[in-house]
Amino acid sequence: MRRVVRLIGTWLVALGLIVALVDLTHSLEAGQVLITGFGAQWAALAPDSLAALDGFVNSRLLAPVLVPVAERLLGLPAALVLLAPGGLLAYLGRSRNRELYTRP
Repeated sequence: MRRVVRLIGTWLVALGLIVALVDLTHSLEAGQVLITGFGAQWAALAPDSLAALDGFVNSRLLAPVLVPVAERLLGLPAALVLLAPGGLLAYLGRSRNRELYTRP
């Protein structure tokens, strides 16, 4: 189970670094800091699933609570949304044996 968690975390970190690199490239090209929001990135990649998420959130009983949370999450930088949980999962999936490569 730890390997699966670590693998998912590693993939999320890799995707987050790719998104950060793309943002850095666009920023260098424009001459100013440009940061892509998670919602804009999701809308560019899969607009149908973003619309499905919107319909799902609005149809729930707790929609007055869920809508602001979803809007806040979609407004965050895409690199942050991918790197934070990815780093946490990679940390949780790490090997517990600290003395693996030490000599006795």
